[in-house]
Amino acid sequence: MLCALAATAALAGCTSTGSGAPDLQTSLAASRGRMIAEQWCAGCHAIDAAAESTVRATPSFRQMRLRFNALNWDKALMEIADGRHAEMPPIMLNTREIDDLRAYIETLR
Repeated sequence: MLCALAATAALAGCTSTGSGAPDLQTSLAASRGRMIAEQWCAGCHAIDAAAESTVRATPSFRQMRLRFNALNWDKALMEIADGRHAEMPPIMLNTREIDDLRAYIETLR
């Protein structure tokens, strides 16, 4: 988990089969992303679709899914990794972990 954050995480591995259902790769990525969220994010952010964040000014993952696009995600994740994102502590994630976390967030409808 202590690998350097890569700026090349512009697109998460969120592909679908075209039938509207996520493919197996996307489902596995989202499952790994949920585990990352539980470990690193759940202390402050609501990581479930219906929950509210425990820290008042902290957006839920559901809110972030609506707020960010691919370019915003890269900027926000770089700021987090550099320790420059508001009150957040730096969290070092590699490219796959970022993709997995984003795949999980995309499941929150």
